[in-house]
Amino acid sequence: MEGVTEVKVVQQLLRLVGKEHTTVILPLGGDQLAAGGREAELHELKRLSENIVALVDSERASAGSLLAERRAKFGDVCKKVGFDVCLTEWRAIENYFPDHAVKAALGASFEQLKPYERLADHANGWSKSDNWRIAHYVRKEDLLSSDVGKFLDRI
Repeated sequence: MEGVTEVKVVQQLLRLVGKEHTTVILPLGGDQLAAGGREAELHELKRLSENIVALVDSERASAGSLLAERRAKFGDVCKKVGFDVCLTEWRAIENYFPDHAVKAALGASFEQLKPYERLADHANGWSKSDNWRIAHYVRKEDLLSSDVGKFLDRI
């Protein structure tokens, strides 16, 4: 995981696929580690387990666009050290929240993000620290219809 706000989000999503008790989530400090050139630091994590996965926001600006350079480099380093990696198809984890979950958690005046929309640019955005509340209302079928859900289900 990238930052600390995503830990509770992924806990909620892992609960949907029955893996919250078998998976430990470690934040990687956002862009501090989610960049290229961090091979030594990532190798340290391999001392904990050989079975390490990384779920990383792609920060894509649009469909078919390239990954943000730092994210692409990080994904390459993760693969090199033997991690199973999911670089999200959509911009970030909050882009995967369906409208019903956003409304259930935050109220009727809030609405879901478009797949590549930045939360900071959303007309009626929310704090990233509220993402876990939204994730609580995501349905299993919503999750499993996405690349993120398929990744979490198979780890």
